[in-house]
Amino acid sequence: MRVIKIDDKNLTEWIEEKGEIIKEGRGLTDKITKIEIERAKMGDKVQTLKDKIIPRIAKSKEVEGLDEFELLGTADVQNGIVVIQVLDAIEEFKKSYRQQKEASKNKKKRKKNV
Repeated sequence: MRVIKIDDKNLTEWIEEKGEIIKEGRGLTDKITKIEIERAKMGDKVQTLKDKIIPRIAKSKEVEGLDEFELLGTADVQNGIVVIQVLDAIEEFKKSYRQQKEASKNKKKRKKNV
């Protein structure tokens, strides 16, 4: 391998600046990796709690007698009492279907305008 030397101040500055940016980017990548690891740990803790919460709610006498198409939604605490949103599966399906249908219409309109 041979070496070529170029005496160009601008080129030298640009290459050095590029090196600093890359170095800074690698530092950010390390920080992102650490944050992602922390986020994963938090997600594991949340899942562990969900694994305790969901069966406990399902066994609760207050949720007995849900209609056939009712689903338990989110659980929250309000004034020291657990409040659970009950979803109507049929209404949720209708809403989702309408959104998909509307998105499909919009996609077709964009294609026609292109």
